[in-house]
Amino acid sequence: MKQPKYFEKFVSAAGPSYLCVKRLNPNHGKFPDFRERFKVKLAATTDAEASIESDRIVTELNHLQLVNKKDKRKLPLTAKDMNRAAKTWVEYFGKLNLDEIRQLKGRRTKEALDGGNVLSHVIDAVIDFYREDVQSMGMDGVTHAAWLTPFGDHLVSFLREGERAETLSDAIPVYLKQTGRGHLPETSKAVEDTKRTVGLFVSTVGEKPINLITRTDVERYIETRLKQVKTTSVDRELGTLRAVWHKAALVC
Repeated sequence: MKQPKYFEKFVSAAGPSYLCVKRLNPNHGKFPDFRERFKVKLAATTDAEASIESDRIVTELNHLQLVNKKDKRKLPLTAKDMNRAAKTWVEYFGKLNLDEIRQLKGRRTKEALDGGNVLSHVIDAVIDFYREDVQSMGMDGVTHAAWLTPFGDHLVSFLREGERAETLSDAIPVYLKQTGRGHLPETSKAVEDTKRTVGLFVSTVGEKPINLITRTDVERYIETRLKQVKTTSVDRELGTLRAVWHKAALVC
């Protein structure tokens, strides 16, 4: 089956240039500054490069739409998926250089003030898009409440503070690399044991950012595992989980 082509080629005296072009369906998920015809200039210099680069961009756009569709339908989303979607939105729709704005933060130069004002304007637009307003009738009359959807809240935090802490699952490669085992194959016992232990923890408490794992989560894991294996096995698993968390926390 022939794959769709997501780039347009333009030839001039200076050589070829390329645009990634895709028509977005609003039913697949809308977001701030959504536009049905998406276009962005590619860095590619050949048809093959343009195909690879445009396919990658379209994959991220599809993911961004899916996250927003789930968010609107109040379906669960992982921090990993929301981080990925937030990066895509900032890169292609936010019109911001967050690294530059954060480097200027706290300074009193014109560039710093202008950057802060632009960021505030974008955050306000994001809040307006994702805000949910509800009113209800109570004993004291009509009451109003407003909040952000989960992805809206995540995107605002991403804009203000950057990417949130990684999950334990995402931290496994960091842990293996920092303990001198990053070169080992997936089938090695060290890698398999680490993935198995982290997988057991995630299946018990859910996939959470490292900084949101609580003592209650750990106690629930211990209680669940003690029904299945011996105390010595649980202690060994906890040692692995602590090591993964500690190594990842050093670089988050």
